[in-house]
Amino acid sequence: MGQSISNFFKKYWLRFVIVILAIMFFLLAHRYFIQNLEKDGRPLDKQLENLQVTNPNDYRSNIEGLSRYDERNYIHSLNGWAFSLETTNKAPEQIETIIVLASNKNKFYFETASIGRPDVVEAFQDLEIEIGEPGFSALINQQLLPADEYCVGILLQHAADPFYQLINTNQVLVRKGWTLELTKENSVDCEKVFTAYEPIIENISLPAITNQINYFVDGLVQVEDRKGSYDLNGWAFSTLDLNQPTNIFKTKIVLFNESKTYVYETTSSNRGDVIEAFKELKIEIVKPGYQTTISAEQLQDVGNYCIGVLLTGNPNVPDQFIVTSKIITKMDSTLELLEEKEAYCQNVYNENINANSN
Repeated sequence: MGQSISNFFKKYWLRFVIVILAIMFFLLAHRYFIQNLEKDGRPLDKQLENLQVTNPNDYRSNIEGLSRYDERNYIHSLNGWAFSLETTNKAPEQIETIIVLASNKNKFYFETASIGRPDVVEAFQDLEIEIGEPGFSALINQQLLPADEYCVGILLQHAADPFYQLINTNQVLVRKGWTLELTKENSVDCEKVFTAYEPIIENISLPAITNQINYFVDGLVQVEDRKGSYDLNGWAFSTLDLNQPTNIFKTKIVLFNESKTYVYETTSSNRGDVIEAFKELKIEIVKPGYQTTISAEQLQDVGNYCIGVLLTGNPNVPDQFIVTSKIITKMDSTLELLEEKEAYCQNVYNENINANSN
């Protein structure tokens, strides 16, 4: 029996070698094609340094899902939508959307195809900006990604100037074995992978208080899926010049205690209820609503922070500032909106000015 098997291999050994080589060639050739010749899903040949996450009030976005692109099981399509609120002199068609996959060791950029999304445009029609085609689809060749956990970022980049916005979606692509999976359950901290957005911290005297601002602080709501982050909402407008529309000013929110001042950019919005309530003023009230996102981690001190409203950005008139009757209290990683007591913030305002003038 053993002799017959030996004779069989001696007689047909060349055929076995050819079959083995053919199998190896097929496997290696396929792998070579995927890694070197496959055009779909290849990362862009670019590296951008010092990317900083953008103020969350400057954009809207959503990652909707990851799916197989076609019969090629190594090509995936990452889909979603995103658009910028920074529309000054920047038409939507001039902004390109790029997907950034970043880990502690690697960073890859993928181009996207723009997709019309009437549902998104309809959902944000109150913003009164030209949104264009906010939908995107990015092809990703998983074989070109080293095994790792990649935080997903969205880069909105202007085609002709250095302007960009980087969005940390807080979602993660996990490349493991033969799989690529989109998940929020992971061991990587995307706030550390991407340089976190920080509000402007100004150790200067607060502006003088004026009495030409109508305002209200509506509420402080925790942002879903973002521990320690809260949206502060309300409305404000100036009555300094009744002959000018109110959007000659930009609204900023100021949080301050005895020694520190934090200035937050806001997103403006329509507030038909506010316009109706003040129609007797016969002033053109334009998008008086505001929203800003505040992170408990950004506030260095535990305790109370007074809320001020700053109307700024008009070179022809002085900035307008008022101290509200609301405070934000930081306790560990949580924030709470409270009513001040006994002119607390007026005293803190004076102490802040004195501390920063020394």
